[in-house]
Amino acid sequence: MSVLSEYITRIAELLPSKVSLSTKKLEDGFSNTSYLIGWQGEPRLVLRLPGIEESMFAVNRRAEMASVTQAAQLGISPPLLWQDNHGVMVSQYVAQPALSWQVEHDATSVQRLANLLVTAHTMEAGELSYCVYKVIEHYLKQIAEAVRDDGVLTKEWQFLTSWFQALAPSLSPLANTLCHNDVNPKNVLMDDQTAWLIDWEYAGYGDPLFDLAVVVQSHNLSASMAKQLCQFYDAEIDFSDIEVFLDNYRQAYVIRELAWLLLYYLHQDKLPSFLESYYQYKNTPQVKRLLDESEQNEFSG
Repeated sequence: MSVLSEYITRIAELLPSKVSLSTKKLEDGFSNTSYLIGWQGEPRLVLRLPGIEESMFAVNRRAEMASVTQAAQLGISPPLLWQDNHGVMVSQYVAQPALSWQVEHDATSVQRLANLLVTAHTMEAGELSYCVYKVIEHYLKQIAEAVRDDGVLTKEWQFLTSWFQALAPSLSPLANTLCHNDVNPKNVLMDDQTAWLIDWEYAGYGDPLFDLAVVVQSHNLSASMAKQLCQFYDAEIDFSDIEVFLDNYRQAYVIRELAWLLLYYLHQDKLPSFLESYYQYKNTPQVKRLLDESEQNEFSG
């Protein structure tokens, strides 16, 4: 019995009897595998199977399940229909597509993103905290141990370490909240009427400015739209008071993503396609522009 058929059996209570099912593997996402399950010609459910080791990638499935449950109850994540203790979950299929990595927002969609974050940040925080700087340190330590005999990848580790050490983390002016910590375009499902946040595996108690910074960086927001996002999020925020934090967090987000991709490659049988993803991301205009803005050209490796 395959893993998919095993879980189809386990979620039988959600499925109609005597009806032929269709299953389709969804392509988006590195760390997890998702299947679209349908019947009678209509997509109905999404089955998500986790695919990364928790401690290595700083994931806590119990905290994730608690956050997904809350988000679904608040209507900012698709209805959650089934879950287990290992991070497997079944959600109701929703028609809204994931945003593109090349997404271009207007003021209306920026406000909708801000509204999602406002709601997310009202959720009850559990026991798990999340600090992106500590996560990066965790990733870099594991990478260092895995690339000792690889001169090329040691150079990449040095590039990431140098960039990370150049950051200047300081105490945020905002109070900590429960945060999503990965609000990239692929984790936002949106059309003209409805928007959802999905993939809460990095959720934890931390600085809400990191969520805002991830949106600014990964959603390709201009400087004026970044300011709009923060004003929509909290009209009392003085942008000049938080701009330096956003800049640090934008860099930290990119470093985390690059370190994640490199660590994933090193621990997934070193498949060339995974290393290619690392270099593709490193060479995107958004990352190169961030390096230029941050005067980090000496680390461009």
